[in-house]
Amino acid sequence: MPRLSNEAIARLDPYQLMAALGKKVIHPGGVQSTEELFAMMQLKPEASVLEIGCGVGTTAIELVKRFNVNMIITDIDNRMVEKAEENVARAGLIDRISVQRADIQQLPFA
Repeated sequence: MPRLSNEAIARLDPYQLMAALGKKVIHPGGVQSTEELFAMMQLKPEASVLEIGCGVGTTAIELVKRFNVNMIITDIDNRMVEKAEENVARAGLIDRISVQRADIQQLPFA
């Protein structure tokens, strides 16, 4: 991980800072809310899932591993997209997870 200057740190929002520090899950409710969400989704293998605001891709990686789904994940922040791409590649899931930069208010999907 590259060392950040004080100026670079000051420009980061809280989510970017947590990602730069290596935090993998950054959302209210933590693991418990993620598990509850997974239970409610009732996913079937090979389903297609879109995640908006994916952060560093941790939830998507877990969904693909557990449920054998295909995903498109998006985030508006370039740093998050870059980190998500790295994490997806490290997990060996680039054929199952497409990472894209997108704004929730102007999604590039029909």
